Amino acid sequence: MGYAAKVFPIAALITLSACAPAVAPETTRAKPKTQEDVMAMIQVMEPAIDKSCGERELKKTEVVKRATAEDYTAVERWTIDRCGKPVSYLVTFKPGATGGVDFSVKLEK
Repeated sequence: MGYAAKVFPIAALITLSACAPAVAPETTRAKPKTQEDVMAMIQVMEPAIDKSCGERELKKTEVVKRATAEDYTAVERWTIDRCGKPVSYLVTFKPGATGGVDFSVKLEK
């Protein structure tokens, strides 16, 4: 493979990446079991908030605040479809006292 053939793809990749948004939303960083637990909590909360809807589905997750070395707390926005209406919850994750992860869920206002 010639020099130009090696350099062109790298230059194209750099050029295209410059067109991408600086910070793209990330999907959830929670492990699958934790994801199930969060959705179970949302499913418990939802009927108390809106009894008129029986259908709810997770549509999107995004990282709002990543955990850092100074603050181990992470926050994500989980958006569900509640009978055609998007509803967002803020999910806060932090290390558990005995290992694992603790989380809290609140409706985003």
